[in-house]
Amino acid sequence: MKEPKAESGPGRRVGGRFYRALALIVVIALIALVGPFALSRIDAAHRVQIICFVNAAEPLKGGSVTRTGLGTSFNEIEITTSDCGELLLREGVTADNASELAGQLKSGGNYRFETGEGSYAIRSVLRLIGRDVTVERPVQVR
Repeated sequence: MKEPKAESGPGRRVGGRFYRALALIVVIALIALVGPFALSRIDAAHRVQIICFVNAAEPLKGGSVTRTGLGTSFNEIEITTSDCGELLLREGVTADNASELAGQLKSGGNYRFETGEGSYAIRSVLRLIGRDVTVERPVQVR
């Protein structure tokens, strides 16, 4: 007696497509959930100093909202540079000093910032999803 052959028609192709699509969804979900956590750990462990030419700096009111509607707001300065892209300064920025700090950076020139190595390395990808690299400790370089 002959053994029945494995099914090889349209039903098998649909099942294969389903599992490939499911695998792709799982991979994307893992990247979306684990990626930000891993990036923040990498940034905390690996700090780099970058020197950028500042073109402009604007004080902003930023914030975040959770899916439950809870959130927080914070003051930040958006820094536009010609060689490092868009940067955000949050550390030490308050409602009282945001305009003054932005005014000091607006004068232009090269500034040294500290940032996370991981975020800076993938800054173009972060920019595509609307996220800027966060920097700290601006110091003008002469």
